[in-house]
Amino acid sequence: MGASPVTSAQMIAALPISAPSGAPLVGAPTIGEPLPRLSITGNAETRGPTLPPPGAPTTAMRSVNPCKRTAPSMIDWSYDGEGAPEHWGRLRAEFAACSIGERQSPVALDAAIPITTRRLDLQYRPSRFEVIDDGRNLVVGVRGASSLRFEGLRLRLDQVRFHRPGEHWIKGVRPDMSAHLIHESPSGITLVIAVPLMRGPDANPALQQILNAIPLEPGGAGRGTERLDLAGLLPASHARYVYQGSLSTPPCTEGVHWMVLQQPVMISDAQYDVFARLFTPNARPIQALNGRRVKGTM
Repeated sequence: MGASPVTSAQMIAALPISAPSGAPLVGAPTIGEPLPRLSITGNAETRGPTLPPPGAPTTAMRSVNPCKRTAPSMIDWSYDGEGAPEHWGRLRAEFAACSIGERQSPVALDAAIPITTRRLDLQYRPSRFEVIDDGRNLVVGVRGASSLRFEGLRLRLDQVRFHRPGEHWIKGVRPDMSAHLIHESPSGITLVIAVPLMRGPDANPALQQILNAIPLEPGGAGRGTERLDLAGLLPASHARYVYQGSLSTPPCTEGVHWMVLQQPVMISDAQYDVFARLFTPNARPIQALNGRRVKGTM
């Protein structure tokens, strides 16, 4: 898919990135919920023994007959070639939902049941963080008490992932990128706020803090030297689409609550180019709604 992505070290050598000022300097611990259990083993999207995938199944999944499989595939999942999205469901038994699931993400969002919504009930606080380059994506692990109230429960902000181009289409428009803010409850509820990112004249300060902490090598972890306020990745308007879907990466677990914001957040061309130079496109194709209802702010 064009020239091979350069390493994080090469990118940082070519792109000077200045750190924002004004925030207190702190050390960054390891990431996760609770943080000591998070690490990179193999790949961050499927989370290894100490990095479980964001959320656990909250709805019953269709059973899979293991006799239909011959032998486990040694091919790792990716966004092109033999590990591309159309093959995910055949790579591992635990990835079966990627092929047979009927409530998958992302989806195209246009016609929706009109609803009135309030602003999201967020309690985001500047937090310590760490950035991991897993070879496909940047994974930002967040430590702290940032949370979202949803249906009477407090869901803790666990991590942020980025996709280029954006995964959800909004009224026929695909954003340049998207940020997925992943929230979890102790009972296993997963809610993702998807923020469309579009290129514009100005850099986004919160995103710049994340880029400043990019590790020097793929598979490495970079520690943020300043507390990160992820409210800076949200638009002024919280108008949104809501629907039931899945993780958009293997194992494609269903039962995920999605809130896709309608107003984009602006990022600079230079910030976009960092992702373009480090990673090949990493967006899953649009999935069928299969009769699911979508609600949207009027």
